[in-house]
Amino acid sequence: MKKNRIILLLVVSIFVLCILLTYYLFRKKDIEDNDFIYDENTVEDIIENDIENIESDTIESNNGEQENQESSQKKSLDVYDDDLYEEFEPVKEENLILEKENDKSSYFIIKYCLSNFYSSKENAYNSLDYKERNYDINNFYDEGTSFCVDEIYKASIKNSKIIYYVYYRISKGEKNTINKQIMIKIDSSNAAFYIYPYEYLKSINYTDLKDGDKISLDVVDDTEIKRTKYNQYSLMKIKYDEPTCIKELFARFEFDVKYDLIHLYNSLDEEYKTIRFENNFEKFTNFMNNRRQVYTEDIINGYQKYELNWYTQYIIICFNDDNFVINMVDLMNYSIQLDYYTTALPAYSELYNSMFIHIRPKYCMDRIRKAINDENYEFIYQKLDEVQKSNYFKNFDDFVTYIKQNFYQKNIFEYGKYKKVSDLVYMYDVKVKDESNESIYRTFKMTVTLNAESEDFTISISS
Repeated sequence: MKKNRIILLLVVSIFVLCILLTYYLFRKKDIEDNDFIYDENTVEDIIENDIENIESDTIESNNGEQENQESSQKKSLDVYDDDLYEEFEPVKEENLILEKENDKSSYFIIKYCLSNFYSSKENAYNSLDYKERNYDINNFYDEGTSFCVDEIYKASIKNSKIIYYVYYRISKGEKNTINKQIMIKIDSSNAAFYIYPYEYLKSINYTDLKDGDKISLDVVDDTEIKRTKYNQYSLMKIKYDEPTCIKELFARFEFDVKYDLIHLYNSLDEEYKTIRFENNFEKFTNFMNNRRQVYTEDIINGYQKYELNWYTQYIIICFNDDNFVINMVDLMNYSIQLDYYTTALPAYSELYNSMFIHIRPKYCMDRIRKAINDENYEFIYQKLDEVQKSNYFKNFDDFVTYIKQNFYQKNIFEYGKYKKVSDLVYMYDVKVKDESNESIYRTFKMTVTLNAESEDFTISISS
């Protein structure tokens, strides 16, 4: 009996040892096989995740830690291991087909490459593919060129080799632009790029490509790009957080103000364009010619954000009280309103309806103040009480004369006592100050009749 127990114990011990040995061998092999693990996400996913981590890390770190992080992150972001991209895989036909691209990371990489290209003739020449370098640089490079990207199409011919086909506009003299296309080849394994300018694309009949068109490897091969000081990009320098996007939208607006009023007019919100300019381009250009310098010298002070069903509304707050609105789907797809009072914005509608009813007239009178400062007399005349209009201002020009004689170029409203005339009618004492000299002022009585079902109103003004 005792002998049987000893034999059983030996068998169990041998069995346990076999299990432990098997686990050790498999674990060793697993560790060896996983010395290098790569993520099967696309290049854009890898880049985007890295940048998001960098941004959150840098915000929370002190300066010393930030430098160490940037140094180590730069190594991982700027140059990649070729094995990560499966460079030896043959190019598939479907990878040569262009697709519409509106991702903000792609937008800012393109802007970075184009900015480098237009920074100097030397940079422009050295950003070209070698097969293009027999072309005269003067054929496609202009000093002091500004540009604005309008459409992007993308083909990922390999994981590390991306082709961007870009529609953009460049400034050409004062108040003028030229439409062009350009092709950019990105080599993520070396963090380098090549440029194929419009004039070269035109010479090989490669213009006007769109979604679904196929590019040819004869034009852009799948070989790596040698990285030099002229054609490299650094992902550390390419940011696309929300403040950066807001500044970019403002820069696009300024580009149109300076060079392309037609594009700006076509970018206006349709409801706003109808109410503010009666769909009249001449009326719009007259307004812009008077405001061009103000808009190009303005500086963003902040913004308010409002998420809607399929777009984001930004109210851009500027130092000169020239606040305007951008309804953004993406950086190349948006509409603009040149003020925040002509139409009732969702953000302000929510604010308006959260107010006590006797405060709402102040919101309405502030819209009148801004319209006077903008010389938007049509808006005020439209809101004018019909009794006052029929008794005193049947003629629009008479009303404009009254406003010009009784108000200042820039006005500040201060609200005094008010009287509730009825449930929806309120009369306010208003002190109107000259913004350039606040010791100068006039007093008015303004009677606001609220609309029971919307933010609309009528107003009468008496001195």
